[in-house]
Amino acid sequence: MATKAERAEALREANASSGGFVSGLNIDLGRINEEYVPALKSWPARMDLYQRMGNDAKIASMLRGNILPLMSAVKWKAEGGTDECRNLIAANMLRQGDPDLWCETSWTQRLFESLLSLQYGVSVFGKTREMVDGLMIFRSLTYLQPKSLGGPRGPWEWNAAGTRLIAVHRAYKNPDGSATFDERIPVQDLAFVTWWMAGDNWEGIPMIRSMYRAWVEKDLAQKIQMVDLQNRGVGVPMATLAPNDGKVEADTLKDIVKDQRGGSKERQFIVKGAEQKIEFLTTTGEVLDAGPIIASKNNEFASAAGEDFKQQGQTQSGSRATGSVLMVSAIQELDAVREMVQEQINQGCGYLPGPVEELQRVNFGKQEEYARIVGSPVSPTDQLDNVPNILGGIQKGALTHDLTLENYVRKAMRVPPLTADVFDKLKSEGQRVPNIGGRPSEVAPADVDDARDDDLSRVGLQEKKTLRDGTPRSLSGRCYVWAASRAS
Repeated sequence: MATKAERAEALREANASSGGFVSGLNIDLGRINEEYVPALKSWPARMDLYQRMGNDAKIASMLRGNILPLMSAVKWKAEGGTDECRNLIAANMLRQGDPDLWCETSWTQRLFESLLSLQYGVSVFGKTREMVDGLMIFRSLTYLQPKSLGGPRGPWEWNAAGTRLIAVHRAYKNPDGSATFDERIPVQDLAFVTWWMAGDNWEGIPMIRSMYRAWVEKDLAQKIQMVDLQNRGVGVPMATLAPNDGKVEADTLKDIVKDQRGGSKERQFIVKGAEQKIEFLTTTGEVLDAGPIIASKNNEFASAAGEDFKQQGQTQSGSRATGSVLMVSAIQELDAVREMVQEQINQGCGYLPGPVEELQRVNFGKQEEYARIVGSPVSPTDQLDNVPNILGGIQKGALTHDLTLENYVRKAMRVPPLTADVFDKLKSEGQRVPNIGGRPSEVAPADVDDARDDDLSRVGLQEKKTLRDGTPRSLSGRCYVWAASRAS
């Protein structure tokens, strides 16, 4: 049997002979040429079009539907690893801890910038490191505008073998008016969040890429409708001269036609005819209705974004049930977006380490388990699913009512947690956690065992036909205090 050293030597020889594998991506110098649509061939053209597409009201709605819930419905925290790893990650990345360790930009802003990869395909951050109390932190993670990626040879630079990305190039204008034409940044100083990344395609594939054709067709339909509306709403004036009309009559008609166009000489006609008259062209018929075409394209947008349920009407039979089923699928897809982005922030994109992993490797060395930034499930119902089971287990003795379970239930219901001291005090006093609204846990004590012998007691009202002042009792049968007080 080969020894460990012999196996290691054999592995080194195998790696040396193979030299690594090239992914086979279609690369031309520093450009990735995987696009087949002419308008999307170049990186600057793609970024311009994706920006324009993102300004379409319906596409913007689809993007918001995949971005904003991850910022409002998901609770992010550091989990796993050692206490010192978790504390550093929480302070530097989430701003939960020592302010001296905070990153300049908030977690919410960086999360939003990371999710812009759904629109542009990739989000790139420049790392600015700093030493604080013997710890390396990211003082800033600067979002690099997608349009700024590029250079004379393109944005991407691989090693000679074509197996590793080693640098990114940028070109942009500076605030002072000067221009930077080819800034080279080693990948060690960058962090990536790439949507739909496969192999070495660091550009990724934006979520809105599959909406491109529908967007072009919708844009064309809207333009045709507006041109038709303009032609019919503001018709082209046409004046007809009588056979014997001369220059004076022609000039008069020209002035009249010009007035019909608001003083403009464009799109007006003077023709010879049998009699003198003025009329408008293109004003007959009805305006083209592009609504069905636009609605069809909006449905395609929703399908591309996994939000078909938003397009379900409320008038047709079964549409609400269909929308509910589609919404479940949409929430599952949204949770997958959270998982994909979360893992790239933690463990990195491709073969590059993520910011969370790098912080721990640099400061604490190799760890058996690395701390991670983890988001709660997107669906609020998922956070409440276990609550009835936990409460049932506690009541039946299958689970111990401890502080961990107590605060788990409280967190799921968005109730402030208890401290250990308060929890122990309530347990020692034999009290349950105070109710926060809703039905009381116990019925108020009644006067059954020690009935009050007066006009307002239930016994008194049952036995006595009149009140003490001789007034006949107006209520019959069993009566309670609040009813008796009304009678008196």
